[in-house]
Amino acid sequence: SEIKKLFPIFIETAKMLRKKNNAIKFYVVTLKEYKNIILEMFKKSELNYYVTDNMEEKYNIYTKVDFALCASGTVTMELAKASTPMLVVYKLNYITWIIVRLMVKVKTATILNLVLEKNVIPELFQQEVNSNTIFNVLNNYLTNKELIKEQVSNIKIAVNKIKNNDNPSILSANSILNLLK
Repeated sequence: SEIKKLFPIFIETAKMLRKKNNAIKFYVVTLKEYKNIILEMFKKSELNYYVTDNMEEKYNIYTKVDFALCASGTVTMELAKASTPMLVVYKLNYITWIIVRLMVKVKTATILNLVLEKNVIPELFQQEVNSNTIFNVLNNYLTNKELIKEQVSNIKIAVNKIKNNDNPSILSANSILNLLK
């Protein structure tokens, strides 16, 4: 459902980015069971893209791309390990979103932001997850190498904090507790 909800927005954003840079290429790393769905969605887009379900290619792709657009989850840590700058989007169904907003006290959902205790990874939530807003954030980063350098520098700090802690779960939990105080 996440692919069906987010991918049309991602493709529309990609088309907007292509208007700014005709040579831009888009990479998608997915699981085998979703590859055909994604390929079908790309078919009529006229974009330059590469879709793979080969997990051995994943890290190589992550280290080669200029910027990543991703949904929340484990991928943020995988991208961080590759020092890849990113934008993270979250789009839940309305009822789930209301429940989450009532229960959650932090203003970030990305573990890297929690570990650093500041928002270095941009995040878009719910109505913000639209092609215009995503395009503006991506274009801002892609045209400002200093922003990318700053984010990558902070990502490396977060990854080192996690790596150098005997128990990353405790580090994450402590970061969350500090934000709740």
